[in-house]
Amino acid sequence: MSNPVANSGTVLVTGATGTTGSRVLRLLLDAGVAARGATRSPGSNPDLVKFDWSDPTTYAAASKGCSALYLVAPVAEPAALDLVKAFTSVAKANGVKRVVVLSSSSLPTDDESIRHPLIEIARYVRSEFEQVAILRPSWFMSNMIGSTPLARAIRDRAVVVSATGEAKVAFIDPNDIAEVAVKMLQEDTEAFPAGDHVLTGPSTHSFREMASLISREVGHQVSHLALDIDEFASFLVESGVPAIPARELAALDRVVAAGAEDRVTGTVERILGRPAHRLEQYIRSHTDELQDPGGAGPDREAARDALSTMAWFIDRGQWQDLEALFTPEVSLDYSRARGTSSIISRTELVQNWRERLDPLEASQHVLGGIRASVIGDVAQVSANVLAYLLARPTEGGTGELTKNGGQWEVELVVREGGWKIQSMTASLSWAEGRQDVLEG
Repeated sequence: MSNPVANSGTVLVTGATGTTGSRVLRLLLDAGVAARGATRSPGSNPDLVKFDWSDPTTYAAASKGCSALYLVAPVAEPAALDLVKAFTSVAKANGVKRVVVLSSSSLPTDDESIRHPLIEIARYVRSEFEQVAILRPSWFMSNMIGSTPLARAIRDRAVVVSATGEAKVAFIDPNDIAEVAVKMLQEDTEAFPAGDHVLTGPSTHSFREMASLISREVGHQVSHLALDIDEFASFLVESGVPAIPARELAALDRVVAAGAEDRVTGTVERILGRPAHRLEQYIRSHTDELQDPGGAGPDREAARDALSTMAWFIDRGQWQDLEALFTPEVSLDYSRARGTSSIISRTELVQNWRERLDPLEASQHVLGGIRASVIGDVAQVSANVLAYLLARPTEGGTGELTKNGGQWEVELVVREGGWKIQSMTASLSWAEGRQDVLEG
């Protein structure tokens, strides 16, 4: 008799706010499958659970009662493989038997000399779990929209920028990836398609052809700007990508230019029973986002500005304006700043700050080293913070000055056309003077 995994436990979806993870979670829930999304800031959403790769204490609760896992590895972390090992050992002990791993078509799996984290993670997971499928999708069609450097260049400059020359790619719709993952996560044990799966669209296109297809749909000329690898890396840096990731991304265009992605597989149709979505279909359904900067949400600079604006409002006591910067519920972690962790309303958060800071003569928060990254409608922003807190002077005396150094880390999401802070972590590195004003 068949043994549907969907009936034997919950499906855990990591990367639940990302491009594919958010789609996988939605499709599972829409199908009535028991599923939960793993995220650092779940808020009050009952479909989400708190999970942080850097916090092993979140592993057990996130994976409890789960039989299957959609794994989006933290490849941006220096010790990605170690983090995956630590988490999956807990997930395995909690009953996870099936893992669907998101990887990349640009990384061969048969070359033992390659040490890329995605390859090493795939090998490790295969060795540890009973049922493992590795999804290796081609270039995402969704890179044309949102806050990516490619999307902003299309909207703001009417150019498609690449270092791929005339080489072709079988671009794939992330919705197709998600549907394939969901089918695998629910498939009967006997029919589970274990192994390596290269996912592509039904036809190949050059980036110049992509520009032509966009031009046809948006009603104005969009050109292809062909750069060499170094020029493309510089373009990415100018677009806000840090230097090292920019070089790594530019190197992927070299892979395309060499013809490695000029292929079409029938994997999507074989698994889903329908053809993969075509590039022109995707462009036609996202015309507004390809030509309207307001339709794709704020960019990276706007996310950076949100943190600076928060400090500005705090120091000037603009409490109503400050409250408007947050989502209705905010996840706070002050455990590394002499406080606690909690999920509270933005009104309560701002009121707490006001009660502590209004009695002071003045406060000044100086931010430095602000770093921001944007993936779709989610932004991560961090900054070093130097805080000066001046108590009101006593009669005939001077106010006492407190100085603190630390970090702020916030996660923002797009709501009502702008960035809103949905979680905040504060860390205290050093302190001078009275600290009771910060307690709690």
